[in-house]
Amino acid sequence: MNHIKEALISLSPQSYSEVKVDWREFESGMPNIFIEEVHRLLPAHVLLLLNMRRLGHGQNRLSLLYAIPRYGCRSLTVLLPFFPTGTMERVDREGEVATASTLSRMISAVPMTPGGPARFLIFDIHALQIRFYFQDTILPVLLSAMPLLLNLLKTRIFEDWGKGAAVAVAFPDEGAKKRFGGFFEKVLFCSKVREGEKRVVRVAEGDPEGKHVFIVDDLCNTGGEAISTFVSPCSLMLNLYLLSAAAVLVACLSYAAIRSTSTDVSVWVIILSRRDALARRAAVRDLWRAASRENCRVSFQFLICQKPQPSLHLAAQLDEEREEFGDLEMLDCEEGYGKGRLVQKVLAGMKHFLSRSASSDFFMKVDDDSFVAWSRLCPRLRSIAPSYAYAGMPDMVNRTDWWFNNTESPNYDPWENWPYELYPFHMAGGPGYLISSELLRHVAVDFMTAPLSWNEDKAVGIAIHRANSSGLPVRYHYLHMDDGESEDPPYAGNWSDYPYLSQHQLSGESIRCLHRVEATGGNVDACYRHTKWLYELIQQQRHTGNDS
Repeated sequence: MNHIKEALISLSPQSYSEVKVDWREFESGMPNIFIEEVHRLLPAHVLLLLNMRRLGHGQNRLSLLYAIPRYGCRSLTVLLPFFPTGTMERVDREGEVATASTLSRMISAVPMTPGGPARFLIFDIHALQIRFYFQDTILPVLLSAMPLLLNLLKTRIFEDWGKGAAVAVAFPDEGAKKRFGGFFEKVLFCSKVREGEKRVVRVAEGDPEGKHVFIVDDLCNTGGEAISTFVSPCSLMLNLYLLSAAAVLVACLSYAAIRSTSTDVSVWVIILSRRDALARRAAVRDLWRAASRENCRVSFQFLICQKPQPSLHLAAQLDEEREEFGDLEMLDCEEGYGKGRLVQKVLAGMKHFLSRSASSDFFMKVDDDSFVAWSRLCPRLRSIAPSYAYAGMPDMVNRTDWWFNNTESPNYDPWENWPYELYPFHMAGGPGYLISSELLRHVAVDFMTAPLSWNEDKAVGIAIHRANSSGLPVRYHYLHMDDGESEDPPYAGNWSDYPYLSQHQLSGESIRCLHRVEATGGNVDACYRHTKWLYELIQQQRHTGNDS
């Protein structure tokens, strides 16, 4: 689990820091566990990376699990990639012990936190029915790494063999096919038969000849079953990659295209602005002029639309602004938010970016009421390979929510634009998202086509989803941002601990203040005074804390 810990800390050092645990023992061999700097748990949201694969460590891990909530952490999330009881979730004959039920009861005894029950993130559990072994005192979250595997396969196919390569997925037995068969189109199915004392695996469905074959099993104890598949008639395959569901997460994290931080990076940014927002642009312009730094070249333009025709007075002001600063671009689009006008504005910005002679690694879209901490974002971008990359803050919303279905809402989105209950995975638009130039050429030309959501970030997410489904190896990257929609107040304290790469829904004066604090250090609290709703939220939170 160390490599996951190191990846999290390196990717977002402002969000994650390590609290070490000393796994000592008494002379008798009994555990003598000590949590170093335990006081840091008190205000924190704790993420525990838990490995329970080794039999002798079970008591130690459970002891730590029970202790953490009692030290006052705000919430507890446990990443348990491998649920270690194997296939023992059922009793097929008298005398067997369903150890999955036993472990589930032990885990369910973890105390509550002030933020509610502990969440356990479990990848590709052997049987989905195991969720019912857990009691209501914890929240098991059953995840699948199969979408990551699909992206990994697309990457290997696209980069190594070409888009038209013949590929199939083989399941060693019926259980694996039932568990994961729905994720794939072309599959091979191998069945197990006995010939005397030997167990032989035969191809029962599909033809492996001439194909690149990937073996996917629902559980690998020793790998013997997969090896048997390899030496069966499936050995006609040209290439074979053995992947168990439990190992997919690690494989994909290792293959996540993280490049050396010594690499130079270039970003071209469109900042969406209203034509009459001259004062805001004046307040935030210094932030953008100072964005570039060593190994990170940032170019930017404030983006406004030509239509409808502005008043003579406003047109004169805009001409003067363009002449003085040279960073205001007026494109052939219509100003406004509803009925897809913002989508067309962003699409115009994408096409303008692609028409430029100068190239950049990334295209970025952000709103003019967002503060971008370039001293933090640049190092993060230098760790991302700009190959089919899509980076930002995930914004998973329900398509059936009120504000997408009420005609009076500015976010109204006709059902025919996206007739499904959930929008595709997408990044929030306000704090900003980045798309690599390589991916944007496909997205803007081939996939930003009707039908599209009338909401800009959802529309881009739909286009990215189409690109990914077409076979392009899209790589998704998380950036820690604040979109201003959380019920919790934002961070207030010293700049050294400021956690965000971008913060949305701020006044121009708040952005100017944060930019100054970024350069000189100090406390960010005073900057929020210029954003009334935010300052009131922070004061209310402090008042509530004092009362308690």
